[in-house]
Amino acid sequence: MDDLISEFIAECSEMLEALGGEIVAWEAAPEDRARLDSIFRFVHTVKGNCGFFDFPRLEALSHAAEDALADVRAGRRQADAPLVSAVLAVIDGIGEMIAAIDAGEEMPSGDDSNLIDAHQRGSDGPVVPVAASVA
Repeated sequence: MDDLISEFIAECSEMLEALGGEIVAWEAAPEDRARLDSIFRFVHTVKGNCGFFDFPRLEALSHAAEDALADVRAGRRQADAPLVSAVLAVIDGIGEMIAAIDAGEEMPSGDDSNLIDAHQRGSDGPVVPVAASVA
């Protein structure tokens, strides 16, 4: 199992590094489909890999972002500023959680309901960064 977790950490870290510029560019131009697709693939991969591990918080956050991005990709939703901010907050949180796993620390716990709600269609609530929601 340790080998699988090491591979998961390495893959996520590599993808996060590659996405750095994509995320900033998507924030500036949320209509950019290529960047949207890259970000979607990342959260989809994280969510899918969580099925092998017991990381429910990581899975819930990546699942919320994946669903919202799928709606944007399908044309059911616009990539507005609140959604972009919420997705960026999730990606930042994924990075923090991956770093904790890599350091052998316990996965941070917290209530991410505000952040998950921000991914719901039509949500106008404030985006609460993952780190701020850690209990």
